[in-house]
Amino acid sequence: MGRAGKRILKADNNPLIGDNIYVLTKDNLWYGGAKDGPVHHSSFMQGAPVKCAGHLHTDHGGNLTGID
Repeated sequence: MGRAGKRILKADNNPLIGDNIYVLTKDNLWYGGAKDGPVHHSSFMQGAPVKCAGHLHTDHGGNLTGID
């Protein structure tokens, strides 16, 4: 995710917008994206253990507004 003031971007460099899911791996890597169709938290690491998972909320610029 990065430092304060940084936007959360998708792989295509566009901002991640709205209510999205994420996981933090055992190696401190963040994976996230829209909860769309069959994609679930466990989809990112194919069921492998992670440090945490939840939802992150961003505004239209990709700025983090909340996390749970």
